[in-house]
Amino acid sequence: MLRTACAQLAAWRASGAVDVTFRASINLSPMQLTREGFAERVAAILDAHGVPPNAIELEITERSLMRSEHTVETNLNALRGLGLRLSLDDFGTGFSSLSYLRRFRFDVLKIDRSFVRDLIHDPEDGAITNAILSMSRALGLRVIAEGVETEAQRAYLCERGCELMQGYLFSRPIEASALAGLFGRALGPEGACAWTVTAPSAPPRHGAFLVESPLAA
Repeated sequence: MLRTACAQLAAWRASGAVDVTFRASINLSPMQLTREGFAERVAAILDAHGVPPNAIELEITERSLMRSEHTVETNLNALRGLGLRLSLDDFGTGFSSLSYLRRFRFDVLKIDRSFVRDLIHDPEDGAITNAILSMSRALGLRVIAEGVETEAQRAYLCERGCELMQGYLFSRPIEASALAGLFGRALGPEGACAWTVTAPSAPPRHGAFLVESPLAA
């Protein structure tokens, strides 16, 4: 998926469909981070397509961090050394989220959809979401709320300073060719629009492009 995403991003940049501030956010599988030399292969793919490292954000789940921790840590440090951004996906669903934040240097936290789903009606989900937002601000991390499906959820998150969101409220998963036609759509001042892009043969969870609002950049 990384090779496909870089090729697509390079084509969009070359055609002028996106500018240099556009960033692609791509899911990594647990197995990829356990492979020795993975960071070097990532660097080769970026170089082959002429994509700068700061144009890529890699999404990593807690499950990925629990495997072969030494190799994973080596790869993550090397990826950060290249200049890529790192995002901790599905935050709050594992047992060691806080210890991972202390051990690994992430740029972004993604609030798991299980907390977003009922945050309007469930005080506990609302409290957890507010705590994640407050903690992230204190740590200098950006936050993306996953699974935003209603205007009420969007308004709740915007009121509490959540700059970035993704979910069916903005768009369902679509192909790259369809996404290109949406780049001209105006972004609201409160947050960001997000779309999921997949390769034709890949399930939606394999990759995503997130379009950030100017105020959140």
